[in-house]
Amino acid sequence: DPNEPVYAVRYYNTWTGEKLDTHIRPHVNSIFRDSVPLLAGGRPDVAMKIYPAKGGDTPVRLELSADVYQIFNIDTMTVTISCYLFDDQDRFCPAADQTVTFELMGVGELVGPTRVAAQTGAACVRFRPSNEPGSAAVVVTATGLFPDTLNLTIKDREVLDDFEWYRSNNDLLNAWAVRSSSKADMSLVPWSCGGGRLAMQLDYIIGPEYRLTSIIEKKIDRSFAGGNFFSFWLQPDGSGRELEVRIYNQDSRYWYYTIVLSGSDPVFVVIPMEDFETRNQDEELDLANLAALRLTVKKGDREYGSGRLLFNDFRFSATEPSGIKSGRTLNPVKYSLEQNYPNPFNPSTQIAYSIAHRSPVRLTVYNVQGQRVDSLVNKVQNEGNYSVEWQPSVSLSSGIYFIEIVTKGFAETKKCLLVR
Repeated sequence: DPNEPVYAVRYYNTWTGEKLDTHIRPHVNSIFRDSVPLLAGGRPDVAMKIYPAKGGDTPVRLELSADVYQIFNIDTMTVTISCYLFDDQDRFCPAADQTVTFELMGVGELVGPTRVAAQTGAACVRFRPSNEPGSAAVVVTATGLFPDTLNLTIKDREVLDDFEWYRSNNDLLNAWAVRSSSKADMSLVPWSCGGGRLAMQLDYIIGPEYRLTSIIEKKIDRSFAGGNFFSFWLQPDGSGRELEVRIYNQDSRYWYYTIVLSGSDPVFVVIPMEDFETRNQDEELDLANLAALRLTVKKGDREYGSGRLLFNDFRFSATEPSGIKSGRTLNPVKYSLEQNYPNPFNPSTQIAYSIAHRSPVRLTVYNVQGQRVDSLVNKVQNEGNYSVEWQPSVSLSSGIYFIEIVTKGFAETKKCLLVR
């Protein structure tokens, strides 16, 4: 009932039926606010019953609350900071009439009057973040009442997840989900390479007795419009298997990029958004309309089995990320066919090419009549940089020849000159 200013909420342990705390809390502007008590053993669920209640009469302390506690450094948004008055039995006092004063320490600013009359047991002020990430503390005071302080974190708007704000593995599992039937465990672990102090560890198993892929996913609930690069820290397991990075739009369309899990040292992965593939290459990824990030471990051309990966600092950046503290940068491989060297040549030449994703590859040589004179590569290859030697047969005469590469979604031709 929007006209009831006070409600009691009684909490229950859903595993034992035990009654926990009962809180007498404010119901102001159709918003009911409370902090859910933590259960012993870190149980992630709790039951509650909410019903109208009688509030207190004489306030003794102030309590601050915010719409959100992790704010992004977008100076066009504001956040409501609310102050409530409680008595010595922690009951909200809906009839209290007291003037409170708000003060700010740190980045950002308070919008509107900072000295406000709490005529119905509540008062509020607006907070506007700065353009830079950082922290802020809002302090509220009133004559004769115990004050309160509210700490806010202003996060970088480009960050999707840097794992710094999770207090436990339960928090992590509320943000990331293991897809049905996947064999995977996620946990928070220390991280010292770059991108913060915590990382997400993924222990996976893929194989005939389990699901043939291991999939985890994070929902995305805000816009990253303006992002041109997707980047993250990755510590691979040297398995040679594949990690598919898939980004979904709200209409269930998706774009993907595949990385081979080679080496075991941390790497900083930087993927231009234009390098993500999709079923219809004419469709553009709309970063203002995102739905989810999905990470899939696949067998590739290696064996099934188990492994461990570490992830940190997923973000959509407007400019190519820089300032890496340590580790090597993994710049995505692009499809390409380099000019052979030497050219002109005799008796042989080297041909270098790059494959962006695991796919069938054909590298063929033709003469000026369009007749195939040699087949250099005809097999499935993983992402990477390759080089092959072409030594023409003695039956081929001097002249111009064409080297052609054809793979999934890419084809290119180079002209070369054989001199006998």
